[in-house]
Amino acid sequence: MTKITIEDNTVNKSDVTYSVGDIINTKVGYAILAQVASYSVQLISIVDGNRFASPIIVMNLDKINKEEMLSISGGMSFSDPINEVKLVIN
Repeated sequence: MTKITIEDNTVNKSDVTYSVGDIINTKVGYAILAQVASYSVQLISIVDGNRFASPIIVMNLDKINKEEMLSISGGMSFSDPINEVKLVIN
């Protein structure tokens, strides 16, 4: 089993943006922001692989704003991107 240790070193910023590959903390656990088609993204749970909502088309994969993230998360609350993730494989 892979053990995931996530250190949350987020910094409060008023104009935070998100990008593909970011790890996000939600009320049901950690998820990754994944590109699933051209300019389409989904938030996918790291715990069980479930998707939070249908794919959402965004204009810039490297600068996804909080309004777009609200749609991507299916309306669920979410954190700023997590800065560091450490994987330990046993």
